[in-house]
Amino acid sequence: MVSPEQKTIYVASSLAGSIEKFKMFIMECIADSGPDLEKANDNMLFRYVLDFDKVPTIDPKENNGDYFKRLLSVTKPLDIHPTHIVSLRDAVYCMRHGIPLLSPDAGRKCIRAGMNGET
Repeated sequence: MVSPEQKTIYVASSLAGSIEKFKMFIMECIADSGPDLEKANDNMLFRYVLDFDKVPTIDPKENNGDYFKRLLSVTKPLDIHPTHIVSLRDAVYCMRHGIPLLSPDAGRKCIRAGMNGET
């Protein structure tokens, strides 16, 4: 999970094989965001599919706040883009309204229309 300032808040590296694992990661981030989901922040979640040898290492003993920047230093030159980008706020909205995560109805355009009361 990455803040609007591109600070890495939470990272998991073994999500590449499964969309379901990414959905579980999203749910963990929602759970960790605290009890007041109405105030979910603008953090973003990214899913990349990369060869393991290209993934920057995550040292659990170190502050990995710069991990997203290190990841971008690998992905940009190779023109690799995330397979999924989810805002934490949109994920909370989906959860509250029974919209399956990563479904077509969970697309940003549909979510924003729902948040604005449009049909």
